[in-house]
Amino acid sequence: MALQLNGHKLLHHVDELVKWKRGEDFFPIHLDISPIGKCNHRCAHCYVEYLGHRGPKLEREAFLRLAADIGRCGVKSAFIAGTGEPFLNEATVDAIRIGRENGTDMAVSTNGVLLDEDKLNGILPYLTWMRFSILGGSAPTYAKLQSGREADWDKLVQVLSWAGGIKARRGLDVTLGAVFCVMPENGHEVALLARRLKDSGIDYMVVKPASQNERNTFRVPLDMHERFRDQIAEAEALSGDGFHVEVRMDQFNQMLKRTYKKCLGLPFITMIGEDGGIYTCNGHWGNPDFCYGNIHEQSFEEIWNGPRRREVQRRIEAHLDFDTCEPICRQNSINQFLWGLRSPPDHINFI
Repeated sequence: MALQLNGHKLLHHVDELVKWKRGEDFFPIHLDISPIGKCNHRCAHCYVEYLGHRGPKLEREAFLRLAADIGRCGVKSAFIAGTGEPFLNEATVDAIRIGRENGTDMAVSTNGVLLDEDKLNGILPYLTWMRFSILGGSAPTYAKLQSGREADWDKLVQVLSWAGGIKARRGLDVTLGAVFCVMPENGHEVALLARRLKDSGIDYMVVKPASQNERNTFRVPLDMHERFRDQIAEAEALSGDGFHVEVRMDQFNQMLKRTYKKCLGLPFITMIGEDGGIYTCNGHWGNPDFCYGNIHEQSFEEIWNGPRRREVQRRIEAHLDFDTCEPICRQNSINQFLWGLRSPPDHINFI
């Protein structure tokens, strides 16, 4: 398993980089898709808490048409996550299958509680990876920070075991992971969760800081990796035998730091909201100033090749105020890389 869970992978997409350098149009390499704006959990750190979990659901016909269209356009990967729990939208299972059948690598993030063995058997063969969001290593902590119900912890534990077992029995090449955001209330359980994941047949666990959107009231100290240094080290020590713990020190260390002056990564990644809007990034769901168009009104191809998308990207590159953005944004590592290409040092031929 040669996972890369931090930074970016743009160097493996030279054709798109060359087109970007030349100022040519190309379809994005990756999409984030939010199929629904509602969630069965209330995570303490939810970055879209300010939206109130009242968002709509991506209509089935539009969702499945999108899943087929992006493959035909050459979009290489799609991550189904967004502002709610993806499996509250009944079309998510079929969208995963259709997307993969049309040539797009598919992934999904979930709290896992709505899954059962039948759904897992139906989706795992079509997924490149699947990630569970987990905020505790025990039922009380999990209920306090995430679901409000200790019974959901018992269901999650069963789902993790099912997923690991199905992968092993069927010899699937899907990668199973989990993400754990460190907070004062759960940092002491990071190793406890890592052990359970490893025993369940999960492939990796990411340990990272919690998102802090300026539009939410949630705040957490920025020194969680220092405060729980020993517990995190204990979790890291469990790596091996097909299991890996990745501590996102890049995110812990880069909170509120940006070394670039412009947002340059928008042509490579885009987001589709549960309202059908195609947005620049997941920090601006629902904001019409950051919307290229709507898949309920036009096809993905028509919107991406249309004048509105070009106008929005040019405006953002020229005028974006980063104070309106999240401290850890989706395009951060890509922006750092592209800024280096756009603003090279002197004497570049002396490699």
